[in-house]
Amino acid sequence: MDMPYHINENVIFLPSSDSIIESERLATMCEVEIIREYLNYPLIPYNEIIKIDKIAILNFHPVERKHLGIIRYGQFRAFDPVEFYECKDPKLDYEDADQVSPAIIISNGMKYRTPQVLWYPLSDVVSGIQIKQSLVLKTTGYLSKLLPIEVFIDDKNQWMVRLFNLVGMNILEKL
Repeated sequence: MDMPYHINENVIFLPSSDSIIESERLATMCEVEIIREYLNYPLIPYNEIIKIDKIAILNFHPVERKHLGIIRYGQFRAFDPVEFYECKDPKLDYEDADQVSPAIIISNGMKYRTPQVLWYPLSDVVSGIQIKQSLVLKTTGYLSKLLPIEVFIDDKNQWMVRLFNLVGMNILEKL
């Protein structure tokens, strides 16, 4: 049974039983094991239509909007310094000591990793989904799930606009 976490009078976070089980599993792993597992997932399939069933953000609390303190960017660089490039501009790029929250797209039971440029916007989407679902629950008494959604994963990442529209700019602007 899902246990609600009352954040304030406007937000009730309802983690799924799957996310509770996954959180417990990840809690038994070290940073390197989590990163190795993440990097073994295939990259999201570009130029294909997929059904996004869930979006998971590692090392991140979606309602409190903070890192959990277990995954650093430098560890990704240690595994693949080409994909996870060195910081050129601290205002735009991750530095080795920065906490990061990698995003996983789950489609038809398959887990896909995402490019690092999408990690932050996808964390906003996940937070926005939680807030919107909570607001709908509060006003209607019904839990309305926003996912799954079918999207075409284009190579310019315009598919993210579908997710932003799903949540609503009025919610995303407040994050």
